[in-house]
Order: sequence, then structure tokens, then C-alpha cells
Amino acid sequence: MQVQADALTIPLHRPKMTEITALGAAIAAGLATGLWKDVGEMVTVLGEVHEEDVFEGKLSEKERQKKWELWEWGVERSLGWVKEDLKETQATDLNSDVPN
Repeated sequence: MQVQADALTIPLHRPKMTEITALGAAIAAGLATGLWKDVGEMVTVLGEVHEEDVFEGKLSEKERQKKWELWEWGVERSLGWVKEDLKETQATDLNSDVPN
């Protein structure tokens, strides 16, 4: 997250609750089954605690630009690995360990 914040130069927020998707599903299920009549009642019962980590860019513009250029260079180097006339062979080789 810090690397992304440094590159994007914007604050990034990450909830401390790592299973936030599961929590959302549980909340939806509780509302759908009538465990709570609405979100307000749920908040009254459970409380509204929202803790998160915030990552902010810490690099100077010069450092950020240098790292960004290095990342772009790496992406450029990764392009063109598949040869058109060998696509079928490469696809077969990649799937050779997969049982039929």
C-alpha cells in the first residue's frame, strides 16, 4: 500500500478489518433475515467502529518520478514474450501439468 501511495501521490485507506467483504455479506444477511430492521438499528446494537490504516506518499517528486520511470521500463521489458507462431505450443506447455 505504501508503494502505491508513493506512486499515486494520494492517500490510500485500508480498513483494519481484513475480511471486509465477509462483513458486508454478514450485514446484508442480517438485514435480509430481519436480525436488524435497518442499518440504524444494527449500528445501535453493534456500534459504528471504523478503523483504518492510511498510507500517504512519502517520496519527493524526484524520487517518485525515478521509481515511476523504472516501473514503466519493467513493464516495457515484459511485453512481447509470446511469439505469434509459437502461441499454440506455449499454451500447450503452460497447461501440460493440468490434468484432463
